[in-house]
Amino acid sequence: TFATIRPSQFMPEASDNSGLVVEVLPSLEDGYELSLDEHSIVVNFTATDTSGNTAICQTHVRVRDAEAPAFTRCPQSAQSYPMELGRNDRAVVPSQLISQGMIAAVDNSGIEPAVSSPPDQILRSGRHQVTFTATDAAGNVDTCHVTLNVPCAVVEGPVGQNSDWRE
Repeated sequence: TFATIRPSQFMPEASDNSGLVVEVLPSLEDGYELSLDEHSIVVNFTATDTSGNTAICQTHVRVRDAEAPAFTRCPQSAQSYPMELGRNDRAVVPSQLISQGMIAAVDNSGIEPAVSSPPDQILRSGRHQVTFTATDAAGNVDTCHVTLNVPCAVVEGPVGQNSDWRE
């Protein structure tokens, strides 16, 4: 990804003791694309008067990536992790959502951002919110909030007066 530089937008003014017009030309034309990984460039502005005398003004242009990465995949529905029968909690490994491709992010630099997950957790029944973070090379951050649902184990079987199984 590139930042487009337009020297005409920051061209310095020049004057001459003759009072005549001074021509100022930049070393780069408008539309120059600077790669985000280059970070900076020098633009020289050369002023020339009617006698051919010149003066140069150097401007250092620094590109700063201020745009956060963006999650392209962040589940909006709760992710279910049912408990096993006889248990009152469930081990949950949130990083599996990344490895399964359910959570992903991109960055304007073209370099894949680092996506981090919360640590593995032992969760009781209920709904729990966890946060995933995407960080780009410039330190910009985006977050993805995911709800983990841990329902109690479902017991299936005959229940009633004539069954051998009772609650």
